[in-house]
Amino acid sequence: SLVEPRRNDTKIMRRCHAAWAVIDSAFDCAGQALSETEQDLVARVNVFMKALGPMPIRLDQLMSFETRRVAVKKRTLKGLVSSLLRSHMKNA
Repeated sequence: SLVEPRRNDTKIMRRCHAAWAVIDSAFDCAGQALSETEQDLVARVNVFMKALGPMPIRLDQLMSFETRRVAVKKRTLKGLVSSLLRSHMKNA
């Protein structure tokens, strides 16, 4: 978007997908990883990758996105383009 939002205008929601359990588990275990050996970490990553299943996982399978204020953005963008065209026509 060429128009910067004035506030967060996108709502992101998790979809029901088994990968979230694996991802959440990985974050829960992150603190423990500091004391693990490299072999332990490789083994843990392999377990996570196997649990995630076939890759790549499409983003739309994991999350849904809803952007609000699209009409406002379109009006603002239209105004921006119009003013650029007017200033270009004056300079031409």
